[in-house]
Amino acid sequence: MSLTTVSPRWLWLAVPPLAVASVLVVERVRGPAPDPGPRLPAAVGQVKTPDETPRTLAEALARADAGLAGAKARVAAQPGEWVFYEGLSRSYSTRARLTGSFDDYAAAQGALDRAFALAPAGAGPHLTQAALHFTLHRLDAAERALDAIDRYAVPPDQLERAEALALRGDIAFYRGDLKAAAAFYRRADALEPGAGTAFRWAVYFTRTGRPERAERFFDAAVAASRSPTPQFRANVEMQKGVLYLERGQWDRALAFFRKADALFPGYYVIEEHIAETLALKGRAAEAEALYAGIVQRTGNPEFMDALAALAQARGDRVAVAAWRSRAAAEWERRLALLPEAAYGHALDHYLSAGDPARALDIARRNHAARPYGDAKVQLAEALLRNGQADAARRTIEPVLKTDWDTAQLHGVAAQIYAAAGDRRHSAQERARALAINPHEFDDAQAPLKTLD
Repeated sequence: MSLTTVSPRWLWLAVPPLAVASVLVVERVRGPAPDPGPRLPAAVGQVKTPDETPRTLAEALARADAGLAGAKARVAAQPGEWVFYEGLSRSYSTRARLTGSFDDYAAAQGALDRAFALAPAGAGPHLTQAALHFTLHRLDAAERALDAIDRYAVPPDQLERAEALALRGDIAFYRGDLKAAAAFYRRADALEPGAGTAFRWAVYFTRTGRPERAERFFDAAVAASRSPTPQFRANVEMQKGVLYLERGQWDRALAFFRKADALFPGYYVIEEHIAETLALKGRAAEAEALYAGIVQRTGNPEFMDALAALAQARGDRVAVAAWRSRAAAEWERRLALLPEAAYGHALDHYLSAGDPARALDIARRNHAARPYGDAKVQLAEALLRNGQADAARRTIEPVLKTDWDTAQLHGVAAQIYAAAGDRRHSAQERARALAINPHEFDDAQAPLKTLD
C-alpha cells in the first residue's frame, strides 16, 4: 500500500501539558463497524516455486540489477519506442521496492515521462504510471492516469480492469473514504478475485479494528496465489506482525517478523520491524546494532532518527546530535526530490528534533496529499504540539465518528481532550486506546517508528 508495502502507522510522541480553555466537544457516536461483506477467495492448487525465484534480498537485488541493465540496453537500442521506457520504469520500481531508494523511484518516474513524450495521443503506460503515482502518494495524479485508461478506444483486458478498480479502491482508502474503497474492492473481486484484493481487504480490516479477520485475509492472499514467491510470503508474515505490534502483542509480533526474515532474509523492512520490537522489549543494544546495519546499507533517515532516540535514552548527547544532523540532511533531500512520499515520516523527525512549526507545515502538506485516518491523526498531534488544541480537536473528532479504529487515533484524542480540560472524554479515549494496545502510552515506545 505504500513505498514499502508496510502498514501505515505513526505518532506516539508525548504532548506536553497545555493550559487552554475548555471547548465544546461533539459527542462521539460509533456503532459497530458495518461489514463490507467480502468473502475469502478460494484457495488454489499451488505449484512449486521455480528454482530461479529469488529467495533472499541479495538474490532479488542481483535479479533486479540484471533486469535494469537489460531494460537500459533495450532503450539504447530502440530509443524511439515508448514501451521500452515503460519497461525501464518498471525495472527501476522493482529495484526501488527492494532498496527504498528515492533515487530509484525518481528514475522510474523519469523513464515514464520519456515514455509519455514518445507515445501517441491516447496511448501510453497509464496503469504503470497510476501505480507509481500511488506508491509516491500522489493520489490525484494516480486517479488522472486511471481516468485516461477509461477513455481507451480498446478497453484493457479483464485483469487490468480489475487492477485499475482495486487501485481506485486504494486511492479512496487513502482519501479517507472507506465506503468507496470497499465498493471498489468488491467490484475488483467480481472481475478477478484472488490474492491482490484479499491483501487489500486485510489492510482494510487492520485499520478498522478487526485484527482476526485481517489475519484470515492475509493468509487467504497466500492461499489464493498460485505460486507465491518467498518475498510475497515474507511480506504477508511481516504484515501480520505489524498487526499485532500495533496491538502491543510484542512477542507475537516478533514471531511473525522472525518468520518473515527466515522466508526472505536480508530485507531491511523486515529487519527494522525486528529492531523496533526488540527496542520496545528493552533489548536496546540488539536493536541499535540492527538499525546501524540498515542505515549503513540504505542511508534511510527514518532509522537514523531511531538511532538518535536510542542514543538519547542512554544519555549520549553527542550521538543524538550526530544522528539527527545526518537525518535532517537526508530528509531535506528527500523532501526536495519526492515530497509527497517523504511527508509522513519527515514530520516525525521534526517533531522529535524540536521543530514543531516545521512539522506542522509538513503535516498539513501530508494531509492535503492523503487525507486518510492516520494523516488526520498526525495533523491533529502536530497542531497540539504547536499549541492549537481547538484546531486539533476539530481535526480528530471527525475521524472518531468513522470506522477508523486504531490505538494511535484514540491515544492522540485522549491527549487532545486532556489539553482541552475535558477529563471525561480524555478518559474514554484513553480507555479505548489501551483496550487496543496496553502499551500505547508507554514512554519507551515514543521515538520508535515504522514505515508506511
